[in-house]
Amino acid sequence: MRDIYGNLKKYLSENIYKAVAAYAENASEIRLRGDKPLLVRSWGREINTGYIVDRKELNEVFSRIVEYSPYAYREELINGYVTIEMGWRVGISGTVIEEKGTVANIKDISSVNIRIAREIKGCSDDLGIDSGNIIIISPPICGKTTLLRDIVRRWSNRGRTIALIDERDEISGTYRGKAELDVGIRTDVIVNSSKENGFNIALRALAPDVIAVDEIGSESDFKAVRQAMVSGVEVICTVHSSDIDELKSRAFFSDIISERLFDYYIVLRRDIEKGNIYKIYDKELNNIWQVK
Repeated sequence: MRDIYGNLKKYLSENIYKAVAAYAENASEIRLRGDKPLLVRSWGREINTGYIVDRKELNEVFSRIVEYSPYAYREELINGYVTIEMGWRVGISGTVIEEKGTVANIKDISSVNIRIAREIKGCSDDLGIDSGNIIIISPPICGKTTLLRDIVRRWSNRGRTIALIDERDEISGTYRGKAELDVGIRTDVIVNSSKENGFNIALRALAPDVIAVDEIGSESDFKAVRQAMVSGVEVICTVHSSDIDELKSRAFFSDIISERLFDYYIVLRRDIEKGNIYKIYDKELNNIWQVK
């Protein structure tokens, strides 16, 4: 697998690469906007590199990302992102072309957001949770996907058959049919599918012990989660929320909490010195662990 610097060299222009190289080792996000400063996010902090990205350079980076053939990436571009080597997801914005009410293409690229996927193997080891239905509660950029991926890897390598529904290629980093990130030896990956369809495929064809999925939130998501649990399949999932109290006030979540569908609620927070795991609740919402 290409290293982070090699990947950046492949996709960035020479001057942009020089501007971000000093921050690359710990970078989680690189934002390029035409005629504006190049910004890097590292350890949750935004860094203004001071380098102004001109539109010619921006178009060059975009061309490299789509391998000089935007049409070949059309299906991805209409969703607003492209997955590149090492499982990095690149968000693309510009002028949207619509046909019959749906996105047909994007032109006149105005910004590119490179999200650098990172594995932290072993980050779930100290949880001491080896089975059960788990929901990871987290604000943005707290590592929920990283934690989910590591739980999947760990359980899979310990004998559990897992169906991973990777709607946007963020968990497995699937690139040209291959998972670039380690999700374990007994994990079947379903990419570019809606959660509802992914659950149906998993339950009908893959015979999983566990289904893992990122960012649930809609009514159809909850129906799929319930169906899996009724079928005897465990579910690991994530949700955007600041804490358990906020979650209880939101549609659909109050029902699954009152029904005690999940065995564990893992809450993440940014301001934790070592890792981001803040609290763990059981199905009765008893606080069974909290960072000291």
